Amino acid sequence: MYTAVVAISPRDRVRGGRAARAACWLAAAWLLACQPRTFEPDDVCEDVAASVSNRTFACTKDIDLANARYHQLRSRYRCTADPLTPFEQVYDCPISVGELSCEQVSAAGDDYDKWLSASPRCAEILTKEGGK
Repeated sequence: MYTAVVAISPRDRVRGGRAARAACWLAAAWLLACQPRTFEPDDVCEDVAASVSNRTFACTKDIDLANARYHQLRSRYRCTADPLTPFEQVYDCPISVGELSCEQVSAAGDDYDKWLSASPRCAEILTKEGGK
């Protein structure tokens, strides 16, 4: 746990607080930048499956197909996400899948390798069951 100490003199508070506000913003920025974001490995894999399901539904309006794709992806792929990988890198996969166009969704169909080719990071966090 990181602790930031910001000293603000009473004179700064009386002067309209510009220095106080600046110091607070700097402290907030430091805290955000220095706090490592963590994730549970299975959460990111579930988010990939949810992205597939969401894009399927958005493009086809078929709730059954969307649910089936979610469950198929979860059952056919094993989560291999490394919790030490930076959050931004890992989450590139579900974000990229979620940004596929309806044309790309239609082309991918039930071929999950095509879905996962949306980002090279997907290969780092999901592996086919049985390694095939």
